Amino acid sequence: MIVALSMRVVKAVGYHEPRDALSHDWIDWTERHGWTPLPLSNNLAQPVSYLEAMKVGAIILTGGNDAVPRVGIESDHCPSRNRTERMALDWAIATGIPVLAVCRGLHIVNIHFGGTVLPDIGPLKAAHVARNHKLEILDPLGGILAGSDFETNSFHEQGIAKDGLANALRPFIASSDGLIEGAVHSDLPILAIQWHPERDNPAVQFDDIAAARLFDEGVFWHAG
Repeated sequence: MIVALSMRVVKAVGYHEPRDALSHDWIDWTERHGWTPLPLSNNLAQPVSYLEAMKVGAIILTGGNDAVPRVGIESDHCPSRNRTERMALDWAIATGIPVLAVCRGLHIVNIHFGGTVLPDIGPLKAAHVARNHKLEILDPLGGILAGSDFETNSFHEQGIAKDGLANALRPFIASSDGLIEGAVHSDLPILAIQWHPERDNPAVQFDDIAAARLFDEGVFWHAG
């Protein structure tokens, strides 16, 4: 199966030339699961036509770039990336294509369905940037998640407060300081997580099971 992966926009060093970039970790992770990775450029005039022509069977919205601009501090928010990912989401929703949304991807999915994103999580960064932390399980997703807590990696400076989650999304995991870190769509095959499955991660077992159910089996669970 061909899996489209969105890409972050980065600056060239020394001159103005915006570039799309995708971590090699994502290529490794996608191929390890038996899928064919397909980078999705942010400069395509018609990203949906590209996805259709490439016969894409699933989409991964990857991390990087701020989902919303920051106020008063430097931000790498990129409107062209938001446009590409939201057009891809619209296509996935219309066709039933499964979506795995990671880190920034969780934020984009939440915005797409009417939720809000904190532009900067401020003092919470100490517990959420470049470190592992434990999360509270809100819904075990039919037994895939067991126990009372769950540990993941964490690399984000923006986030979703509990009262900012879109009505169409159901949370299944959260941090002790009040951020939503995992949600599923009530009716569509969309899984959105705050952590990074492509990097070293103590949640690898859940990630592998969730990815297989979402992409290979073509089915999904409903939270609640």
